[in-house]
Amino acid sequence: MQETAPGPSSPSADEYGIVFAEDAPSPREAGLADDDLVIGVVAGGRPRAYGINSLWEEDEHTLNDTLGGEPIAVSMCPLAGVAAAFSRRLGSETLELGSLTTVDQGSLVLYDRTSHSHYRLLTGEGFAGPRAGTRLARVPTLFTTWGRWLALHPDTTLRLAPGPAGEHGLDAPRLRRLILTGGGPAADRDWVVGVESGSSSVAFLVRSLVPRRIANDTLDGRPIVVFVSEDLATAVVWERRGRGRVLSFTAEHDQIRDAETGSTWDPFTGQAVSGPLAGQALAAVPSVSGFWHAWKAQHPETAIR
Repeated sequence: MQETAPGPSSPSADEYGIVFAEDAPSPREAGLADDDLVIGVVAGGRPRAYGINSLWEEDEHTLNDTLGGEPIAVSMCPLAGVAAAFSRRLGSETLELGSLTTVDQGSLVLYDRTSHSHYRLLTGEGFAGPRAGTRLARVPTLFTTWGRWLALHPDTTLRLAPGPAGEHGLDAPRLRRLILTGGGPAADRDWVVGVESGSSSVAFLVRSLVPRRIANDTLDGRPIVVFVSEDLATAVVWERRGRGRVLSFTAEHDQIRDAETGSTWDPFTGQAVSGPLAGQALAAVPSVSGFWHAWKAQHPETAIR
């Protein structure tokens, strides 16, 4: 992609394809390895995974789909390392979304076929065209491995972009090497977990989390906990409250334990699985995993941990 400053131009559907999801092989027949990366979405009570590498090619970065009766779009930007999902409902209209070949603030630009307005991938914010100032609603996602998503959602369906996967994709071992390669101050290609709340934002440098794989923090007065899986491929963020008290967590393999009650939690579902708080659930905090340069470009005042 060539980085330019896109304006409210009028791309044609032929020039920038609007790609719709097609029937994919069943999960058992898909040929994905456990270490392949997916973006997992639950909408309308239905789980579905989208193969990251199938979204790698320039004309297939964004996939329009309907899941559980909800029209959504799933998009991947290799430059930013960010995968995101948005509702295609905006007011009374159902949008058809595509990706421009230009880049803004370190990541690809989304547009809608009807108004040709432009939207930022990390935030869903409309910034050019008739819908500038509006915001696409984010759909919660989990950037994770196919093996983990399938374990969490055995009844999942799968979608792949119709073209072949790119040659320079990303899987869990490559992501781990990328995370562990860095050192010193945050650099453009450092992998981070970004969280925003109100006017505040913070990026957690994943290589700094490696020794303990967890960070108890506070953002805008909200206590949060950031957890990274043992294979470093999955990061989740939760509000660290249980039964009205603020909890402090430590990581034990791919579980977490709170110091206040000794309860054990599944960090991927937010559910307490044993101890005094068994059955309780933590509230999810939206987050973005990707490269530091893209998060910094769209959150110039961000803190970094």
